[in-house]
Formats: sequence, structure tokens, C-alpha cells
Amino acid sequence: MLTITQIDYIRKMYFEKGLTYTEIEKNTGHNYRTIKKYIELEYFNIPQSRKSPSPKSDLIRPYVREILKSDKEKRKKYRHTAKRIYERLKAEHPDKCLISDRTMRRLVKEEREKLYSQAECHLNLEHPGGEAQVDFGEVYIIEQGIMKKAHELVISFPQSNAGFCQITRSETMEALCDGLINIFNFIGVVPNKIWFDQMAAACIRKKNKQGEPTPTERFARFALHYGFKPIFCNPYSGNEKGNVENKVGYFRSNFFVPEPVIDNLEDYNAKLLTLCTEDNLRPHYEQTGYTIEALFQKEISLMGKMTTIPYDYGKIEKRRVNKQGYISNDGCYYSV
Repeated sequence: MLTITQIDYIRKMYFEKGLTYTEIEKNTGHNYRTIKKYIELEYFNIPQSRKSPSPKSDLIRPYVREILKSDKEKRKKYRHTAKRIYERLKAEHPDKCLISDRTMRRLVKEEREKLYSQAECHLNLEHPGGEAQVDFGEVYIIEQGIMKKAHELVISFPQSNAGFCQITRSETMEALCDGLINIFNFIGVVPNKIWFDQMAAACIRKKNKQGEPTPTERFARFALHYGFKPIFCNPYSGNEKGNVENKVGYFRSNFFVPEPVIDNLEDYNAKLLTLCTEDNLRPHYEQTGYTIEALFQKEISLMGKMTTIPYDYGKIEKRRVNKQGYISNDGCYYSV
């Protein structure tokens, strides 16, 4: 197709200079039939392309945009993921959410790029099997109609990318031990090594002769009882346990957005372990053809068996009674 400038030049040579088709062909090098076509042409409007029907994603796009806008006011770790947005809109607007989850991921990426310009990069890490990483994260729950801050205790297995989670009310050693025992009982095995940051619940940060942080005596007994070796990362080195760092954010975004309503914490934690198992049925992000659960089942053979002997992680402390007949513990007062 000729440009409008070329067409105008051909028509001027014919209508203004009186050249024949053959002479114009010699001057321009264009084909005889092409010259004849544009000289006889009378319709010069811009051709209108056939309007394609609106894609299905346009129906749900405004709802995606609203969710992302509401997330903009929140801290990054409390924002929706594409998967969570897809699950919510499938439940809330089934008549309009007619796209696949892959299309939803593309749609969320497009809308998010309009709101955020920051790009993130990630490094691939290799991990031996039978080892785990543990970390706490902050979440919000609704209990008895009141929104409260709680904590998610997450354990992840880097080789298979499996993960399990429990909700705790604090980050004390009692909460840490109770959550780990629940997870160990559920999966039936105990990792050989578990990586922690230097949390006060497990570590006194005093270096031993090898220059390594020292676990508290109570936590060292707990680790010895269940047969795992605790390893503590360096301060401010989240990259040393990057798998669980990512898993904390993943669980927060997919399980605790919006805030879950909890009537009984023990029952909710039991359901949460089942929910984690269902989540592990998704394909592994790197090993094509395998689910996370299938890889985790292979990894189980590398771990130790769960002991049937219970462990009492409680402690006995002395407290002074005040003049009103109360004792205090962790900021709470009890009448004696």
C-alpha cells in the first residue's frame, strides 16, 4: 500500500501535468495497475477496522483495580496476591469473573504496574532435603468481633517448597514450641536441622567458642527432645532463610487477607494445617511435572520420626504478690 504522499504525487502527475499511465510508471517505478487504482480512487476516508468484542477481563478489571487501590494504603506484606484476588472475585462476582487464573495474573500485573513502578528481583537458592526454616510474621484476626494483632508461625521446607502455618498470640518460647509441636504431630516427622533468626524465644545471642549464637537452655532441651539441630542466622540476614521469609508473606496474603474471623483458635489452627496441605497440591514453581506435596513426600524419608513422648515446655518462676493481692506475668495481673 502506498503512502498518502505517494498517492498525491501520482494523481498530480496525471491530473495537473497530463502524463499517461505509462509515463507515470516510468517516473515512479510503481506497477501500472497500482497507478490506475489510485487515479480512479474516489474514497479516501481512513478505513475503519472491525471493532473486536470486549475481552472478558474488562468485566472484572474495575474490581481488580479497586482491590489494588485499597491495598496501596496497606503495608506491602498485607496486600492481596493475584491468586487471592482471583479466589475472592470468583466467590464474590462469579457472573463477571469468567477468566482463568493465568489471565488474572496478567490482569493484576497490568493494573499493578499502573500503580507501582518498582520492580523486584529474586535469586534462586539450592537447599538440601530434610531441613526446614522457621519464622514469625504479623497478621490481624477478628476475634469476638474485635480486630486483634496476632502472629503466624511458619515452617517451610526449601527443597520441596512445602510450608505449614499456625496462629499464635505471641512470639514467646511457649508459642514457638506449641506451634512446632502441632506441625510435627501433623506431618509425623521432624526436620534434621531448623534455621531460625536470632529470636529471643530461642536464642540468647551469646556466642559460644565457635562464634555461634547460643540457644536458651529450655529451647536446647526442646530441640534435643525432638531430635533436631537449631541453627541461627546472622542478624539482619533474611537472605539466609529466604524461603521461609517468602512463605510468611505468601501465607499472609493468601490465608489472612481479608482478616479471618476466629471463634476458637485451637480449632482454627487444626483447619489451617489442612488448608496448608491443600495448598501444597499446587505445581512446584520450578520442577515441572511435580506438585509441592509430591516432592515433600520424598523429602519426608530424609527426616526423623516424631517422638510419642510429650514434652513439657512450661517453666516455674517466683512472683511477688503486691499490696492488692495480685501477681503480674507478661503484663497481665492475676489475683491470688
